[in-house]
Amino acid sequence: MKRPRVYAWGSGLLRLAQRLFARNGWIQHVPLFPVSGWTLHRDFPALARRSFRQRWKAGKIGRILRDTRPAK
Repeated sequence: MKRPRVYAWGSGLLRLAQRLFARNGWIQHVPLFPVSGWTLHRDFPALARRSFRQRWKAGKIGRILRDTRPAK
């Protein structure tokens, strides 16, 4: 990734913006063009509260992966 800070900033901004449209964990309709035509016929899940990178940094993902590995 060339610009991780820009990615983090953009995804954080999207998480804030989705609060206007997400209901019960799903985004059903966004009235803004050009997304309005796409969401008129499709629902998609809202973004997670914390990104994968944030969870990895906190150590939660690493613990999950270690706990699910088969024993040797």
